[in-house]
Amino acid sequence: LDDIFNDPDFEWPTVWEDLNDGMQITSFYRLGLSLSNPGATLAGAQDNSTFIFDGTNWITAFGGDGMEALIQPNDPLHLYGSSQFGRIVRSTDGGYTYETISQQMRNDPNELSAWTTPFMMEPGDPGVLYAGYSNLWKSTDDGLNWAKISNFPYMPNTSFGAPASALAISPSDPRAIYMARRIYHSFGQPSEMWRTFDGGTTWTDVTAGLPDSL
Repeated sequence: LDDIFNDPDFEWPTVWEDLNDGMQITSFYRLGLSLSNPGATLAGAQDNSTFIFDGTNWITAFGGDGMEALIQPNDPLHLYGSSQFGRIVRSTDGGYTYETISQQMRNDPNELSAWTTPFMMEPGDPGVLYAGYSNLWKSTDDGLNWAKISNFPYMPNTSFGAPASALAISPSDPRAIYMARRIYHSFGQPSEMWRTFDGGTTWTDVTAGLPDSL
């Protein structure tokens, strides 16, 4: 150990050769496709950030564990990526620069986020974004500002709710939204499924009849 830390020219006695080149072994959590640029792909990879494929080349875009990834349908340079526990970023230049747009939710002490936090664009209006934390949040200005559009109950004996595990918005009527919240054994919290038909003004718990351990 003395040699390792004190000798600037120290060389390890075992020589390793990197054999990964060319191996198709990247594990992707999620990917987004481009409606206006077929072949373009934005993909979040386990332990290996988020990658952009422009139809010819791959480039690294956003750091961390890459998670959900979206490409605006009318602008292939307008991207949204994410990393673990709800950090969402936006880029308007194809991923060369980006900014975090999820501080409001992540700084709220009453909100939790899943390892892979669900978020999506509103069908038919890509400037409107939804993100599922303990509650559902909505932005009408491309992620600059967010408003909480649900008020789901806290987990037992806590001051925060279970994080969202899935989110879906009806393409024919964006006021119809479903959001699932994950089971949390350590807090005695079963899984839940919530539904709104008026864009979040009122919500109905539709969990009854579904398995509560998923």
